[in-house]
Amino acid sequence: MPVAMIFGSAKPSVQYRERRAAYVVITRDGKVALVTSGQKHFLPGGGSLPGEAPEATVVREVHEELALFLVLRLRVIDDPERLHLCH
Repeated sequence: MPVAMIFGSAKPSVQYRERRAAYVVITRDGKVALVTSGQKHFLPGGGSLPGEAPEATVVREVHEELALFLVLRLRVIDDPERLHLCH
């Protein structure tokens, strides 16, 4: 039986480094915008550049991934203590 990986779960064979990231939920007509990579789907967003504010990260990433210009209306979560693992 295949094992399901939980988003953000660490793989023992991979060395990770801490990196700040920001993601955004974009809705229109009851639908949520997603970025597709192969058969996986993700919220728009990604890793922040050095010194980049979370708001700037999501605006940049949405433009890169969806070719949209984003205007942020609401910040839902801002927890600098939560770091995401990436490799």
